[in-house]
Amino acid sequence: MVVVTLLLAASLLVTCDLLFPPEDDGGEYTDVEYETVGAKGNERVKTVKVYLKPDNLDKDVTPGPGTYGVKKSAEQRRIERALSLEGARMSHDYFEAVFMPNATEVARAAWEIGQPAGISNLRRNGSQYNTFPKGAGSAVIFVGKKTGKTLLGVGWVTAIDNQSSGTIWGAGVVAGTESITFTVSALATWIGFNGATPATPLVTPFTLNTTRWDIGPAATGFPTNPATATFVVSSVGTTADEASTRGENISPRGTGAIFPMFWLPTVKGVTGDFVANALYRIGGLTAATTGVTDQPDLSNMIYIWGDRDAIGGSYPAQIAEPNTLAVTSTLKGGLQWIKRTPAFMSGGINYEINDTFHDKKTKIEDTTRTGYPGADAQFPATGLPVTFEMKTAAGNSSGGIFAVTFQVPVYALKPDRAYNSGTLPPEKWWIRPDYSQYQYLLDNGKDSGGAVLLGTDVQGGGGDWIQINTTGIGFNNE
Repeated sequence: MVVVTLLLAASLLVTCDLLFPPEDDGGEYTDVEYETVGAKGNERVKTVKVYLKPDNLDKDVTPGPGTYGVKKSAEQRRIERALSLEGARMSHDYFEAVFMPNATEVARAAWEIGQPAGISNLRRNGSQYNTFPKGAGSAVIFVGKKTGKTLLGVGWVTAIDNQSSGTIWGAGVVAGTESITFTVSALATWIGFNGATPATPLVTPFTLNTTRWDIGPAATGFPTNPATATFVVSSVGTTADEASTRGENISPRGTGAIFPMFWLPTVKGVTGDFVANALYRIGGLTAATTGVTDQPDLSNMIYIWGDRDAIGGSYPAQIAEPNTLAVTSTLKGGLQWIKRTPAFMSGGINYEINDTFHDKKTKIEDTTRTGYPGADAQFPATGLPVTFEMKTAAGNSSGGIFAVTFQVPVYALKPDRAYNSGTLPPEKWWIRPDYSQYQYLLDNGKDSGGAVLLGTDVQGGGGDWIQINTTGIGFNNE
């Protein structure tokens, strides 16, 4: 029997189980066990142990006495309820593990909380699964939400059979190997500025925040990231970086909410249209130090799914052996940014900027898509680019505020069908700044929203807001 153990550094939102007291396990079996740490209501997953289905069992065989797996305890049922709860804001309830035992083959398994993982037929060729970037001996785990397939964490192998000394784990995965351990880094963003809301227009911009807010003292030993800002824009000059970024924190009147607003270059006194560039960085992927072992650059385990101009939609059906898809360039996908009317929720009420202050002139450059990663390209560790077309003509000039958000489909390691699981195709995951309707609401920089607020020549406020109902419509890269 083989065991695969996954260490997750992702922070999960769970709920109290007072209404579900411990009970007898009733003889139910499982091939997945989850372990959490932390107080109830603030738990995080520490390990996921998957009992590999023996290769000689039929694919329809489920865990049970006389087959495989272990008895499911009352604690395991509680954890599964917590991780799969519909109301859990950041529940992590879907997993995909991908292995490259050699340069051409892919082994894959995908499962959700409460269901068997079914990892089997992994080549016992001595691979240590510590190859970066991808190649023979690479492995990765994707963790996220089943609904919408939003990617929330990415992991790398840190131990085989519980050996985690350095980067070499004995003989690697061989006939006697029983377990593989992944450490998972939670994806995160920390958009915004440090400082209080100004009472008057700013002369000196606030300092860009470079601190990851979702990791505190309790997370000692989990992956951290270098001090960089999530969103940078060429407020001055043409280069999007920390030095050129300007902005402020604003508080829409009467709501108590605070949001960072990034300034685009002024158009006052400027002749001729021009562009402003920006970058959005995803935290949790770059090399960092952990309490377990050094984190590699995980961006080179993530690849862009599809192309914006492609016609095809779904992954092609299996027709004959061998049938795979070496590239995804024929499939719809690719990075897409969209412009939105700024909106947020406070006290259960939706607010939207008054139309008078909404910038409808500034455009997202979406034709040449300069700097956008192409189909099957590595996910850009430097950030996702976006370019704004600034207008200066009298009566048609940029001015006011607007919001932008994005999504990009990705896959793990290789798009080939798996040899080990009934030619299973890759999962199509999405990297987004937030999920579901939250993606379209303003990001407050800490715990809510996925839209970035930008303004041109509106320092010190941004206008009046009205109560509205919002809908999430706009993307066409799916």
